[in-house]
Amino acid sequence: STIQIDGDVVTRLLKGRDTAGNSVVIGVHKDAVDVSFRYWSFLIDALGRFAGKAVNTLVGDTG
Repeated sequence: STIQIDGDVVTRLLKGRDTAGNSVVIGVHKDAVDVSFRYWSFLIDALGRFAGKAVNTLVGDTG
């Protein structure tokens, strides 16, 4: 698995390793997807807060 700087997680599998009996690989993939989802959720939330504060500053809202 590779975690890229933009938050994407890439898991590459060799042919024949992606069987239902290979629970370790499936677990690694699930964890990678979970990490990526949390990263993007955090990033979008942070950008939303930043944009909200920027707008409040521009319009003079002190709250």
